[in-house]
Amino acid sequence: MAFVIWEVKFAKFPMFPARLKQSPRILALTLVITFISGANFFSVLLFWPTQAFNVYGHDPVGVGIRGLPIGFSILGGAVIVLWLLSLLRGHNRELMIVSSIIMTAGTLLFHSYIMFTRLIMTPQASVPLHLSKQTPSTAPGACSCSAV
Repeated sequence: MAFVIWEVKFAKFPMFPARLKQSPRILALTLVITFISGANFFSVLLFWPTQAFNVYGHDPVGVGIRGLPIGFSILGGAVIVLWLLSLLRGHNRELMIVSSIIMTAGTLLFHSYIMFTRLIMTPQASVPLHLSKQTPSTAPGACSCSAV
């Protein structure tokens, strides 16, 4: 509570400047985009290490190395967009739209890859079907009954 009072009454340079309230629509859209981006980032932060550990090996260093592309992609995207913000002054809305489209497309591609790899995996092992000695009809859970 003390922080809110300090920010509203006494701070020379508050974290939430009053001029942001001048255009509430843009502020609301920015907060929605930030919420969606945060949800995306939270799910990657929460689920990717677990999946990398359980599917690709139980080596903690390997899990960390497999997480590096995600971190460097976020870092690279932030650097590029900040550079474009200074280069294309006044085109903030267009940059937000393009960034949101790229983020959505990347999330869709990542999800499609995960779903595709789940489809070709055997149900009880983390070995692709074409690498195992089982055929689709002898895979665990396959129906061996004949059609009448």
